[in-house]
Amino acid sequence: MVSEPPLIVTSANGPYQTFDAVRQAQGFRWGSTGPGAEDYVTASLLSRVFEIDAEVVTGFPGSGETELAILQGALDGMSGNPGSRRQAIEEGTQTPVLRMGEQPPSWLQADVPWVRDVPMSDEQRALIDAHLALIEIGRPLVGPPGMDEAATTCWREAMAAAMANPDLLAAAQQQERELAFLPGAELDTLVQRILSAPPHYRELLASMY
Repeated sequence: MVSEPPLIVTSANGPYQTFDAVRQAQGFRWGSTGPGAEDYVTASLLSRVFEIDAEVVTGFPGSGETELAILQGALDGMSGNPGSRRQAIEEGTQTPVLRMGEQPPSWLQADVPWVRDVPMSDEQRALIDAHLALIEIGRPLVGPPGMDEAATTCWREAMAAAMANPDLLAAAQQQERELAFLPGAELDTLVQRILSAPPHYRELLASMY
């Protein structure tokens, strides 16, 4: 229903106003709720793939507390979904330095680089591509394994109809919630991409939980 590839943001008052600056940091401090959370996994993966001298500070109850720590200067940056980052960015307390999604949100300035545009080796790109497939799943609706084919078809068609409903689309726009519907068959393809991820990516992912 919704795909919200995260944004990487830093303190607007800090020394890291670009992703290049983050990569060259010494002792960069990410904020996270804890291992297994998106803000932990993405931050950890970027640090390992791009060999960033960084630590992930955990234990924040939610993104609001992480944002406060960034504002106070206790943290340098975080990863989070674009909708939740929008207010801080527009208020000028956070700087977006990298987006994990190919298509930027409509409100985000166009010059924020996409992670795949960052120069990297083939090995680094394979790890990044595997992670992009994982986070692209976003917020799916799923059923049990071995679901009846007729029921699966019915549910997929019903969801496609619902997600094209003008009232739903108008409500989402009013609430500033961008929808990104992915039909079930395409979601299947995406899942297969994740299952075929390089072994090193699976090892990295397992170490973050």
